[in-house]
Amino acid sequence: MARSWWPAAGVFAAALALLSFGVGRAGIASGWVDPVARIAAQDEALYSHTALAMARQGDWLTPRFLGRLALYKPPALYWFSGLSVKLFGPSRVALRLPSLVAGALIAMLIFVWTRRPAAAALFVLNPLAHTLARLNLTDMLLTFWIVGAVAA
Repeated sequence: MARSWWPAAGVFAAALALLSFGVGRAGIASGWVDPVARIAAQDEALYSHTALAMARQGDWLTPRFLGRLALYKPPALYWFSGLSVKLFGPSRVALRLPSLVAGALIAMLIFVWTRRPAAAALFVLNPLAHTLARLNLTDMLLTFWIVGAVAA
């Protein structure tokens, strides 16, 4: 008998709601990735500018920042953020949506893998995971691919 996918969908929806609460209030690159070590989220401005330029100009194959080639990171975040901006319009929420979805998918994968809601809750309530899922940074996408590979 096949397992029901409803509990996993519920965990995804709950994680997405918890992670996205108030995500549009903070300015781009205004927060701290680590407030203790004072590590700022300055890369968010760079990634957001690149994604906005892709969505505006339609040059999806060559990421650019201020007219120069931006080939220093894998372009998946730019593509997903640019597509989100194309679909929902330019906003902080649209730019951060790929990280939010990746964070919720991580929580869902943890639940599917362990069958324990508490394990998914531990991830969602982790301050670092909560912070990184709410910023337009590559960390949540990388974490999603790692957790997906481990779960597989």
